[in-house]
Amino acid sequence: MNYLKLKGTTLERPVIDERDGSRAGAHVEHWDDHVDARVLAKSSELVVPRGGIILPDGRRIMDRHSPLPRKIGWRSRVERFHRDERGVFFATNALYVANFIDVLDATQLAFDTSLTSHKWALYTNAIATMNPSTDVNQASAPYNANEASGTGYTTGGQIIVSPTTTESPATVMMYDMADQVWAAPTSVTARGAILYADALTNNNIFVSMNFGSDFVSTAGTFTMQFASTGVFTVDFY
Repeated sequence: MNYLKLKGTTLERPVIDERDGSRAGAHVEHWDDHVDARVLAKSSELVVPRGGIILPDGRRIMDRHSPLPRKIGWRSRVERFHRDERGVFFATNALYVANFIDVLDATQLAFDTSLTSHKWALYTNAIATMNPSTDVNQASAPYNANEASGTGYTTGGQIIVSPTTTESPATVMMYDMADQVWAAPTSVTARGAILYADALTNNNIFVSMNFGSDFVSTAGTFTMQFASTGVFTVDFY
């Protein structure tokens, strides 16, 4: 116990996204030395625009000669990839393309958005090596060797709570859920997370989130606080 801190007091220290300098969340330090980690999780977005341009959230893959999307806004602009100090592209918040294709094609992958058996699993800074364009399942590299660990965290992650799939706003499908909380006493370090379908044989991954910085909880809570736009949206207009 730290006797220099007044009993019952807390100190909130912001955590900065190392990629763009934005606020990624906070560490909340308590008088008794336990620390809560609160991630302000950014939602992922898939835009289906005129002209066949593919725009997964966090990356913009667009031929410069292609027509602009029908909807013009900050989500439509071309954004650069982020590199870490080793020159590796960060896998930012993204939907896993191969699995979503299998949902829509003859494979008919059974990703049920109403299930509460899906899990969020926390990962170390190896999240940078994840590839949403080609990766498929949680049991394969790099997901099978780089999961976070620590007191209060169970390998494989934690089931989700209160998932919903709604139209919000018009022409936009939003997948949302209650904030993901690993209750105290949890001591874990994580830089990102993946959402995968634990009920499917291949533990298919559907969403990854790169927090942009390491979040560390010490005998406290670890919280992923989702944005008002949910975990991900699909814009059909």
